Amino acid sequence: MTTRGFYTLLTGTALVVVGLSTGNAACLLLGGTASSALVLMLLSVLLPRFTLRVTQQIPGQETMRLSRCQLHAQIFLLSLLPIAPLGLDVQLPSGRRSAFLIHARPFGWTESRNDFPCPHVGTYPVGIACVTVQDCLGLFCFSKRLNTLQTLHVLPQAAAVSPVPVHPGSEDGPASAYASTDYTTPDGIRDWIQGDELKRVHWKLSVSRRTLLVRTYEQQERPDTLILINLGGIDPSSSQAASRMDALTESCAGTVSNLLDENRPVCIPLPELRTELRGESSRAFQDIQRMLSQLTFREEDHFPEALEVAAPRLQRTDTLLIFSPVITPMITESIIRLSQFGSNIRFTLAAGKEVSSQEMKLLQMLVAANIETFQVSIS
Repeated sequence: MTTRGFYTLLTGTALVVVGLSTGNAACLLLGGTASSALVLMLLSVLLPRFTLRVTQQIPGQETMRLSRCQLHAQIFLLSLLPIAPLGLDVQLPSGRRSAFLIHARPFGWTESRNDFPCPHVGTYPVGIACVTVQDCLGLFCFSKRLNTLQTLHVLPQAAAVSPVPVHPGSEDGPASAYASTDYTTPDGIRDWIQGDELKRVHWKLSVSRRTLLVRTYEQQERPDTLILINLGGIDPSSSQAASRMDALTESCAGTVSNLLDENRPVCIPLPELRTELRGESSRAFQDIQRMLSQLTFREEDHFPEALEVAAPRLQRTDTLLIFSPVITPMITESIIRLSQFGSNIRFTLAAGKEVSSQEMKLLQMLVAANIETFQVSIS
């Protein structure tokens, strides 16, 4: 019951009591009218409230940042008396909530299609969270919460970034340097086929078996590009968290896209999601985009420890790429120590609108240590 309904009930009860006490017909008439209105309005909202059903879906369940997603909703109810437009509490892909009104049919299904902008990267529950049913006089109001919210993945776009240079140890470019054969490690014997090199023929065994046999060799494991993403040091509820996440994920997506287009394998360990994602061709890019949309910031910053743990892996990797929303003295010292392993290191800072003087000094320290640095900011 709303405030208006409570006062209507109070006034009607008072008029009925006065009419019965004094025998005043006017008071009885007014009191009876108020009571009848209360009963009719209560019945008008009870039936729609208990027959209300809502189905909703988002085609595809994912979209790119700065695009729009479409919510398809169907609402079913039965109503014998007129009711006010239904109030919809909608969870938006930006993380906010908004209120909408819809005029529903008294019998059957009502369809609703709405487009919503997707301003930030992330995974969001989207859809109608609550439906409010109210009578046309505003005396009674009932709400029904729904558990049919849809999960929407807002994927990062691939930002335009500088290509990652090939490590000086590569001679003929990334595609060939990472797919060579180790002729010092024999792997087995097989029959000769057209196109095999003569130097691979095993002559002694071929003579004894009276057929040409060739040696097979182990393929060198292609060194991957190790990508470390720092998710610490940022309050998730801060005003800059969303824009920094956009800058972090889209710069990372652009870099990964360039590497995979060159057939350079990438490896992204994510302790927060308890997984390690690997990709060797452009077919893996969409999976990496989807993974990036599931990242969230946290206030604790344990990234320096993660850099120390990654030190042994630098012996098996060609390049180390670091993406971070913050830069601290401890992170700077850890990166400089890692550069002593001789790997190619690039540090990308997902900065806000302005870089502080302290952050600029730390970036200059990395530059002085011959570490490639970048700053990205997406408003």
